[in-house]
Amino acid sequence: MNSQNNIQKIIGIAMIMSIVQFLGALIFLEKIKYVALPQGEISIVETIALGASCLFIISYLIFNKKALIQKDEQEKTKFLIIAYALNEIPVVLAFAATFLREDGNGIIMTINSSCALIMNAIYLVKSNQ
Repeated sequence: MNSQNNIQKIIGIAMIMSIVQFLGALIFLEKIKYVALPQGEISIVETIALGASCLFIISYLIFNKKALIQKDEQEKTKFLIIAYALNEIPVVLAFAATFLREDGNGIIMTINSSCALIMNAIYLVKSNQ
């Protein structure tokens, strides 16, 4: 196994851990008290966070169409970093939306972080095959 594969693994694990840290911070600060469909109005930040979930599709396309077909390991690593970063954006927006929410509903953070964790785990496994 070459050093570029090790770098790809380290980056993938670090991105997964950052999502876990966002979730842990919200739980520790007691900003997530329950998970349910939101009642009433949804704020603009929550709307943006839900809309940013489309980035998961773009991230997957970059991973499948660019990262996996690269023969050069450095180019593959660049595209993997882009894919991981695109998965991180909806999580950061969901973190902000949940942090600003008054009632403690963590539905948006739960959805976005679950999708990001699954996508990052897929990227981590498939990129090292």
